Amino acid sequence: MLLKRTRPLDPPRDRKCLAIFTCGRESVYLELWRSVFEEYAPGSIEKVQAILGVRIGQGTRYHDITEELRDALADAYREAAAPRASAETGRAGH
Repeated sequence: MLLKRTRPLDPPRDRKCLAIFTCGRESVYLELWRSVFEEYAPGSIEKVQAILGVRIGQGTRYHDITEELRDALADAYREAAAPRASAETGRAGH
């Protein structure tokens, strides 16, 4: 889920939110949460970090929002939304 806010939201209320797009009076930026990527889109971390040129942080703001970054985040959202085998599925028979 990409959440658009007109002011910062800290911490994110929706723990499944990979990024928050914020429009301030003087800037536009994304806030990314590493813990959410680790939980819901771990396969996208390397690609997003390569584009950013830095490690994804916890609520860290990124101002350079390129088309390449938007595409990588779209892939991350697809990864997060995809059905996945969970530990719960494996325990269902117990």
